[in-house]
Amino acid sequence: MSYPLYLLSCCHGDSDGHLLNSTLSRDHLIFTDDITNVFCIISSALSLLGVFYLLLPRGNLDLITPLAHTRLLTGPCLKSTVLSLFAADCLAATGILIRSCVWLGGYPVPASYSKGTLETNSYGFCIAINVLIQYFYLCTYLWNLNFALELFTSLKNWPKSAWSRNVVGWVLPGILTIIGAVVAFYPSLDRCYGTRNLEWTMLFLCFFVPVLFVLFINPIIFFYAARTIRKQLIVSSGKYTHSERDLVEAVRLKLALIFLVFLFCWTPNIIAAVLESIPGEDASFFDVLQILWIVMAICNPCQALLNCLAYYGWPGWKASCEAITDFLCHKYKTTEGERSALFLSTSDGQKGEATQILTFRGRSGSVFYTDS
Repeated sequence: MSYPLYLLSCCHGDSDGHLLNSTLSRDHLIFTDDITNVFCIISSALSLLGVFYLLLPRGNLDLITPLAHTRLLTGPCLKSTVLSLFAADCLAATGILIRSCVWLGGYPVPASYSKGTLETNSYGFCIAINVLIQYFYLCTYLWNLNFALELFTSLKNWPKSAWSRNVVGWVLPGILTIIGAVVAFYPSLDRCYGTRNLEWTMLFLCFFVPVLFVLFINPIIFFYAARTIRKQLIVSSGKYTHSERDLVEAVRLKLALIFLVFLFCWTPNIIAAVLESIPGEDASFFDVLQILWIVMAICNPCQALLNCLAYYGWPGWKASCEAITDFLCHKYKTTEGERSALFLSTSDGQKGEATQILTFRGRSGSVFYTDS
């Protein structure tokens, strides 16, 4: 799981059960205990295996428009955004799996030991793995935002370059992670900021502002997208029958599922952060935190699998060996128009082949059209 206080688990402890030069006791770091690590291992391993299985190519490979009938709002540009999100999700889950296995295997958590009792590499591993996990989860937040922005710009016919998506999706999370790490570890591991002061607030803001931004912006864009697609279907086809209505409802359901997955995975973290900001703790306070840590250990790594289901849908049980071979050997080329397009697609119920219904081109002067 991902949480700002994981960075403080890399700081020096003292003989009284507190972080050195901090008012926080080790009870605040109970997420490093064995039961939380066990749940992290199970959740991250199942999530990674599920993503691998879901992304195996099925028959009738078509890299422009995915095959499953649940895959709507597709296109090369949007697909690259989704694949970047999947990559960040999987890397974060892999980091959680490695960290939990190492800590469960007896490798020391620095904050649980007094200064001078551990080797330097224990601190190095703790800092590196936690910073990387925080970074990749920040990437997932902002790739979720990128998906919404890509959807919005395509519907508005505004061109959006690949470098801007990469800056938002990969560079900005790096900046936020560096700021968070500096706030947590400056000036040394003897002075990790573990008190509810300005530094504490900055540490939490670095990791939760992107979450809150996605929770606020994405539903607004999704609502706008559903309305726009409905209007353009009516304009392009001149009718709004049962088929068009079903397609619009499918788009609404997909966008709702994408948002609900994000809400499900990160609401426990927000609740924990709110509780941490409240002064005054007792035994019941840490019992509630312990439950939240376990819920977070399940929900956070599962984001990779749930995102895969929400964005791509269920592709069927059987993967195709022939399709996998074609996928590895396929040389995919797109025109400039295709790279800037968003496809609204459905599928043939018998063959499972995607059929293009409506295209939104991100170039001035272009029009919406339907295919027969």
